[in-house]
Amino acid sequence: MIFRPLVQRIYRLSLYQVSKFSIDNKIAFMFPGQGAQYVGMGEKLSQEFTHTLSIYNTASNILGYDLFEICTKGPKDKLDSTEIAQPAIFVSSVAALEMLKYENSDVYNSGLIKLSI
Repeated sequence: MIFRPLVQRIYRLSLYQVSKFSIDNKIAFMFPGQGAQYVGMGEKLSQEFTHTLSIYNTASNILGYDLFEICTKGPKDKLDSTEIAQPAIFVSSVAALEMLKYENSDVYNSGLIKLSI
């Protein structure tokens, strides 16, 4: 299956556990919600796929703080706060999806699901 190497790459980059399912050739990606954040998330991805930095920069401009800095360096208590964790997880998930699209132009999303507890 074409997506197996891509999903394995996400695991290897220590981003998140990403679930994928297919119904009638439509693909949906499920990304985690609050509680999945950790200091260092997105760092390996940005080293191998530098375009993701522009995604973090755009988010930082909108939010008014350096989201990538908090994701990669913490402090943990700041990253764990809801107002930081929610955009951090969302932006990191979008960055992971963009990497998948970049590495395989056949990847398109028919749907995205974000889990929140």
